[in-house]
Amino acid sequence: MHFIKLIRLYFKICQLCIIIYFVVSAIIYMENKYLMGERNMTGTAVLYMADEKMLILRNIEKEVMEEIQSQCGHDQCICHVDEKEVNYGSVKHAMWMERVDIGD
Repeated sequence: MHFIKLIRLYFKICQLCIIIYFVVSAIIYMENKYLMGERNMTGTAVLYMADEKMLILRNIEKEVMEEIQSQCGHDQCICHVDEKEVNYGSVKHAMWMERVDIGD
């Protein structure tokens, strides 16, 4: 009987350790995002066009990608890149990745 109580206590301690691990991991992840300055993040945008073609844009800011995503499904996708107005045409779907070296 005493042995069973010890096993239950062991499993409770293991569960607590797992919870602490995930909480600490989440805190570290959020601190890293904050320190990196999420507003200035750049990455790779993959645009799936209405004519079934794919366009890859490297080193694009996340704000520009959000502007593109807000216009998906419209006849024209107009956004501002490097202080210039760019028209990508009709974009069906857009995907953004934090890595800049996609497609090398």
